[in-house]
Formats: sequence, C-alpha cells, structure tokens
Amino acid sequence: MYAQPNIQTPPNYALCDIDGSGYAIFNLNVMNNAILGGLNPSQYNVIYFETQANANANVNIIEDASAYTNIVPSIQLIYVRVQSLTSPEYATTQFKLIVNAAPSIGPVQPLIVFDTEAPIEDLQAVVSLTDYIEQQLENLNIEGVTVTFYTTSQDAMDNSNTIADPNIYAVQGESTVYYRLESAEGCYTVASFDIIVLPEDYETPPPTSPTSLTFTEGDTLGDIELEGENIQWYGTDGSENLPPNGLDTTLPLTTLLIEGTTYFATQTVYGIESNDRLPVTVNFNLGLDDIAFAGLQYYPNPTKNTLTILNNNEIESVSILNSLGQTIDNVIVKSNNIEANLTHLSGGIYFVKIASANRSRTFKIIKE
Repeated sequence: MYAQPNIQTPPNYALCDIDGSGYAIFNLNVMNNAILGGLNPSQYNVIYFETQANANANVNIIEDASAYTNIVPSIQLIYVRVQSLTSPEYATTQFKLIVNAAPSIGPVQPLIVFDTEAPIEDLQAVVSLTDYIEQQLENLNIEGVTVTFYTTSQDAMDNSNTIADPNIYAVQGESTVYYRLESAEGCYTVASFDIIVLPEDYETPPPTSPTSLTFTEGDTLGDIELEGENIQWYGTDGSENLPPNGLDTTLPLTTLLIEGTTYFATQTVYGIESNDRLPVTVNFNLGLDDIAFAGLQYYPNPTKNTLTILNNNEIESVSILNSLGQTIDNVIVKSNNIEANLTHLSGGIYFVKIASANRSRTFKIIKE
C-alpha cells in the first residue's frame, strides 16, 4: 500500500479579458507550486485535464499546459492529477479559470467647451475630466471602477504620470486626454476623448457644394453629395419660425428629387447644427426627356378634385407620392389625356410621377 499524495487545494486562476471574447491564454504550470505545497516537485508530476473523469483515468491530457485557452467562456473548471513518480499513487483536485472582463464605456464623444473668459481669442478653458467621464458611466452601473487620466497613451498603459487634478484641467484649443478604467480585479481599459475649446460666439457653417451638381430623374436626396459632416435636409431655409405642421421637419434621404424644387442642407459639427442652410435647386439633365414629355401640361394647380394631365406622347402610368416620396397611388394608363381623381386625398402637398417612352417626370401639386 502507498500513501496518497497530500496536495493542496489551489486558488482560482484569473486573467483579464483583453478583447471582450470571454477567452484568455493561461499558463497552467504557474499553479504547480500552489498545488504541490511542500511536496518535492522532482518526485511528482502535475497534469491538467478538462474533466474529472479524464483526470481519474489519466487520459486526454492537456498537452500544452503553458498556453491553454479556456474552452468555456468566462469561468471554467480545470482538473488536476498529481502523480507520484515513485509509486502508482495519485491525488486529484480542481480550480477555476476566470476571465475577468475589463471595464469599458464605448466611444466617448468629444468634450465641447466654450471660452467665455476674456480674451476669448486665446481659446482657453478649465474643465472637469472627472465629471465628464462620470456622466458617461452614469447609466452603465459600473461599480468599483477606478478612473485616472493622462496626457499620453503610453502613460495610461503604464499607469504613470497621471494628471494631478483632473477636476481643474486647463486646456487650450484642441487636445486629447487618455483615461484608464481599472476594475477591482486589476483589469483595465485605456481609451481617449478629445477636448475642443470653441469661441463663445461659434456657429457651425453650412455645408458647401461642389462646383457643379448633376441630377437625374429618379434621384433622391441621398444621391446629392455635399462637402460637410452629418448632412441634414429640409424643405425650407429655416428663416421663419414655422408652427409644428411638418413644413420644417427634416427630410429623409429617400425623398425623391423634384424638378425645379429647392432643398436646404445643414451640417452638424461638434454636435452643433448650422443655423444657415445651403440651398440646392434641382434641374435635371434633359435630352430624351424633352422628347418624351413634349407638350406636357397639368392643371389646375392648386386643385380641389381633379387634375388634368396632357402630353404629346402617350402616358403609360401615373403615380401619386406624398411629401416624403412614398407612393400612395399608382395607376397604369395608356392615354395622352388623363383626368386624375384626387377627391380621396386630404389637403397638402403631393408629387405626381408620370412615365412615357421609358422616361419619367415628376412635378409638385397642391391639393386644397
């Protein structure tokens, strides 16, 4: 008879999740001493397994214990067999592999501040970095997370040269601040955000247009390419305070372009939308359209009940679209003279799209 090796119950083995996958690479051999305790390592072999049955049978050994990736995300049991080299006796134990998630709050938008102190030309301001990051953390329920701030990415990685007082941080113009979120387990994430100091009277300019814009029948607002950020389209120039009746709401990019119509674009920079709007008037490249719609007439406009449409060439179909470019009626016809019944439509602005000779033309009408 032989005495069973007197091994120790090891602590759990924890690493940080560096990519958010729930997996990490463990060197299981670092647990050997904790498992052997006072046993002589030259007299015992420490072997690792993924199941208790395998440990008992001494089969399906984890071959590369120095670089083992857990097969169960976040938490996995590892089973250990300590085998005597001088007798057939062995003992087993187990411990947990734990992959701790590093705290993260996702992308942080730039901190925009305004220089309200004279002289405003120097674009200097004092901000609280702590307050800004805590606002981002507010809805994430992250407890026990330490936040520290740095002026370089390397300092944040090394956890050195922290910003001494992040509550009164002086900044000029535009700069980048790096922050380190560290959990109680010692897992950390390094990220950054920009601080931008703007003059007190800053206004975002409207977007600009290339030298020339070309339009084709069937294009939408999404086909217009302007120079600017976060382009938004409107049906008015924004100079009047209009009631909330839909006249000054934003237009979707799917809005169909109408010949002779002017649309107005803004851009948003630093989270501030331009007050002025760039006007863009649509004029289609004609040619074959001139032939297909020679003699096109439509009346009355505005109309109450019916709309007369005349064209030298046969009209093949008539579609009625709402102000968002959505089709609400579509009729297949074969005629040069059409009386469209509009009595079922409520009052407002509509667009009529007609097709002839494999071409199309859209015009605006008002239903009273």
